[in-house]
Amino acid sequence: MVFSWDRKPAKRKYISVKNKSIRVKYCRISPPSSGEQDPVAIDAASASGSGSIPKDIPSASGSELEVDKQSEEAVFFSDALDEAKVTYRDKKKKRLENWAALADDLVEVGTAVLFTPPHSQCICCMQNLDQVYRCMDCGTSAVYCRECLDICHSLPHLHVFEVFKNGTFICVDTETPVWKRPDNHECQTIYCKQIVVLDEHGWQHKRVMELCGCESAAVTMIRSYLWPSSPKNPILGFHIGLLEWMTALLLECHVSTKGFCEAVKAKLSRHHKGLVDSEFKDVYRILMNECLVQYQNFRYKISHPIHLCEDIDSGIHCPACFENPQKIISFDADFQLVRKVSSGSEAGKPKHDGHFFIDQDEVDKFIDEYSTEKEKIKQEKAVHNVQKVLIT
Repeated sequence: MVFSWDRKPAKRKYISVKNKSIRVKYCRISPPSSGEQDPVAIDAASASGSGSIPKDIPSASGSELEVDKQSEEAVFFSDALDEAKVTYRDKKKKRLENWAALADDLVEVGTAVLFTPPHSQCICCMQNLDQVYRCMDCGTSAVYCRECLDICHSLPHLHVFEVFKNGTFICVDTETPVWKRPDNHECQTIYCKQIVVLDEHGWQHKRVMELCGCESAAVTMIRSYLWPSSPKNPILGFHIGLLEWMTALLLECHVSTKGFCEAVKAKLSRHHKGLVDSEFKDVYRILMNECLVQYQNFRYKISHPIHLCEDIDSGIHCPACFENPQKIISFDADFQLVRKVSSGSEAGKPKHDGHFFIDQDEVDKFIDEYSTEKEKIKQEKAVHNVQKVLIT
């Protein structure tokens, strides 16, 4: 039987791997030489049980591949075909090996950064130091002598100083500048008072603040970006950045106030626990004593300053079209519960009056009028039924 080629052989796709790259080629199989049988065709014929060999089966033995350059397409990937089929387990194993190779170096350098000075020269005066002072808030290389430490921190700050002693750094309590009013106010009623400040990290700092009789101490603390713990004679101030973190964690992660306070306490390293004042260990109790609620109201008014301009968004407009939609009233109640008139009274006016809840007086008035109107309708129906019976 003579094998004839009436048309070009079909293209076949071949994939080769070399140097962690995949190369894809589309090739044609050259026809068999004269007198040479195609083993692929013979196998196909014997498998089908027929004596004829299909024409469209090209030969693959004893011939070389001719690459059609016009149809050649190469795709390169980052890994080889066998090696590229890396599973998640292999990738994770590789990452763990990389971290394990750096673990000892990270611990060694981290220990040196925390407990030993990087050098023995003051970064300001460049003098060799007999006693090394460090401020981690200024940077890991911020090493000072005592004179330069006071000069570089002559303004009000919440930095923590450390001194190198007995082969390690320990916290040191130094005198800090008085916190004066930023507006340079001067009057004859100025006096100084020591307060405790909780910074953004939750660390406590004893500071001396300048107050006067012209305004409340709580208002003066706001000028220094501190939130007072009480409206009258506050002795504890929260850095507003710390309260912002609390609000963000509450909204995004649903972290309770108690949980946040415990996290701040756990974050405090043992090297700084000596700076905690025993009087303010229970920060949670101070926050829940109306302090946090008042701050949230303050934060809302600062975010939506409608007291400066009435046209500013008050938080009730649609964020997509910036239009105030029609008022939507939703009603939900458990009619199995008894509403007692003497259940309690409000301690003050609502802070978001008219934004979320309808005024209680309007609700009570509606209920009273609705009950009266309902009784009136019942009486009218009863009279109408009586008249209808008399007529019939």
